[in-house]
Amino acid sequence: MPRTLRSRRRDFDDLYVEAVESTLKNIFGNVAHDAIISLMCEIKGMLPKELIRSPEALADSLKLLFGEDGARVIVCSIINRLCDLMGTRVSFSGSFAETVNKARLKYEYDLSEDKLMYISP
Repeated sequence: MPRTLRSRRRDFDDLYVEAVESTLKNIFGNVAHDAIISLMCEIKGMLPKELIRSPEALADSLKLLFGEDGARVIVCSIINRLCDLMGTRVSFSGSFAETVNKARLKYEYDLSEDKLMYISP
């Protein structure tokens, strides 16, 4: 029985986690990645899986560690990697969490940028 297009597509959460992990490893290397994740988990009082799956917590902990500008560079890199994995582009506007939510809507519901403008976060 042929599988539908939707069943062959990867789950958005898996794409998001891969984007976060691969971006942090690319920027910091494997060893520093593990140390940074561990430190962010201590700061937020969360487990690594919880931290990585929460765009709000991830962005907050990155700001605490690297300042506003450093965190912005990192989250923009994560969004770019996520867009590469999704095979589409999402404009970065608002917070990191809002942009991730827009990416989710675009990916899961095949929404255009025009339609995304009318959906509030």
